[in-house]
Amino acid sequence: MIRKTLQLVYIGLVLYMLVNILIAVYVAGMSVFVSAVNWGMHQIWGWNLFDPALVLVPLALLAKLPRRLILMSGVLSVLVIIQIFLPHLRNTFVYASALHPVNALLVFGVTVTVLWLTLQFLRGEINENQKIKDQS
Repeated sequence: MIRKTLQLVYIGLVLYMLVNILIAVYVAGMSVFVSAVNWGMHQIWGWNLFDPALVLVPLALLAKLPRRLILMSGVLSVLVIIQIFLPHLRNTFVYASALHPVNALLVFGVTVTVLWLTLQFLRGEINENQKIKDQS
């Protein structure tokens, strides 16, 4: 019972992160095409990913998710932390800070993958050992 609840909390957290990513990208577009005033909102939505990224791996462990999902949660957490600090390099390492939008694509892709694999696991399409069950 607790395990299933933690798994549902985990998938809710990943979904929350995905929505935040989409909003942050939209607000970044507004900053470029509408008004630079919106950069502050972009930062806020970006920082909304930080706390969930910190609890993703411990939650995956407590929910007893497959090893692959735990590892991908770790990758996602690291990418989010890198994403948050890349803009701060703009005065010292300009070319590194320019990787911010590229890393955003990675964060989005890994988040979608984690969400998809978690849904497959909860539906029983993937077992504990990450083997896709035979559908026949």
